[in-house]
Parts: sequence; C-alpha cells; structure tokens
Amino acid sequence: MKKYIYKKVRVDSSTPKEVLEKYKTNIYYDPVNGELKNLVTGTIYKAKGTKGYLCNISIRFNNIEYNFVPHRLIWWLINDEILDPNIQIDHINGIKTDNRILNLRKCSNGENQRNTPKRGSIPFKGVGSYFEHSINCIIYVTSITIGDGRKVIGKFKSPELAAKFYDSAARYYYKEFSKPNFEEIFINPQSLEDLRNLKKEKYKKQWQETIIKFY
Repeated sequence: MKKYIYKKVRVDSSTPKEVLEKYKTNIYYDPVNGELKNLVTGTIYKAKGTKGYLCNISIRFNNIEYNFVPHRLIWWLINDEILDPNIQIDHINGIKTDNRILNLRKCSNGENQRNTPKRGSIPFKGVGSYFEHSINCIIYVTSITIGDGRKVIGKFKSPELAAKFYDSAARYYYKEFSKPNFEEIFINPQSLEDLRNLKKEKYKKQWQETIIKFY
C-alpha cells in the first residue's frame, strides 16, 4: 500500500482558498467557551503541545498538510484576518488554552513577553535576590526590561516592596500588557527615574547603616 508523505506548512496569506474554505466548513468555534470542534469527526480539540498551547489543527490538500495554530485560526474565523507571522496573539489572562475571543488580542513579540508570569523561586515578578555578605542580609533587586536592555529600579530588603516598585514601572511602560504582582496599586505608575528618586527620598532610612548604593 502506497504511503503518502505530506509536506507540512503553516497556514498564511498564501494558503489556497480551497484549504481555508475547508477550515470554515469543517471547524466550529464557540466564542463563549473558546472551544474548537471538528464537525466531521465530532472531535473537540483539547490536546496540548509542548509549550502548553493547543496542538495545531491540520488539513491535507494536494499532498500538503496545512497547520493552523488554534488561536490564530480563531482570530481568522472571527475577524477574517490571517495575521502576518510577525504578529502574535496574546492570551490576556495568561492561560494558554483559554481561547475565548475576549481573551485574545494582537501583539508584538515584546508585548507578548511582558504578559508572562513570574519565573524563579521568588514569588514576585521582576524581583531577584542575592546575599550581601558585608551586611549579612538578603538583598532583593527589582528590574524591568525597557527597549533592548534590563534596567535596575532599585535594591530592597523587602521582596514585597521590590515587587510594588516593579508593578509601578510595569504599569507605566507596559500599559495593558503589564502583569503586575498585585491587583491593588500601591505606587502610582511612574518612570524609572521617578521611582529611583522616590526610593531615595521615601525609603532611605532603612539603608542608612548599610553600604548599598542607590541607583
């Protein structure tokens, strides 16, 4: 029995209309719960890939296997817009399988990276730590990526305070793509320079007996 070998490609603006029509005919999208269903097989797509998103949905045509990323497929079904490969789709609440249309928005790669959860052992985003032997104390450093570089906001003895300074900077620079540590606004959104000045003026007392430099 002859085994067909299909060339695999991503759906883009050059995809044949016949293929796109098959997606429209065969795939049903429920915008309320975000589910995609194959009307031919009855399958509801739930399988996840290695990065936590739903697996691509494929259709074969003329010995080519066309793969559509589920959230990009949804964007096309709802908005009739096949996005350029350089444009990404952000899951607003950070849940990669929540494909309700109200949870999806277009973004750049940089904006997408901003709306990510914290990494590492410290339970706050934008906060790192190290042990300062000269004062026998753990120091918490908060920083934020602006442009192409990582900028230090300041050094703190409290991880919670460091996180509040990060939240202020994130809201100022990242706007709706910020993912702050706290829902409550403890420090109004401010620029890096203003936050550094605020730290010097308001929190200087806690450092009077240390050798920590102010940024």
